[in-house]
Amino acid sequence: MQHPTYTDVRVRSARDANILFHAVAQGLLPLITRRLDEAERLQVRSGCVYVWEERNPSYFDFNGQEMKRFTEGASILCSP
Repeated sequence: MQHPTYTDVRVRSARDANILFHAVAQGLLPLITRRLDEAERLQVRSGCVYVWEERNPSYFDFNGQEMKRFTEGASILCSP
């Protein structure tokens, strides 16, 4: 079972997200390596942060880099 990259945190800005990304890049926090399965999705709670890498080019950023915020099953795209 995969656990959140970080828990009990509120990401309020791109700067907050970049701090988390940097910690994952440095190996201080775990990178999520696959899609969450059904049991893992049921464990998602407020304050859980999951950091993963997705390789799909986006209209918003030609480098394929973007941040997505998922809230109660709905995703909100946030371009950096």
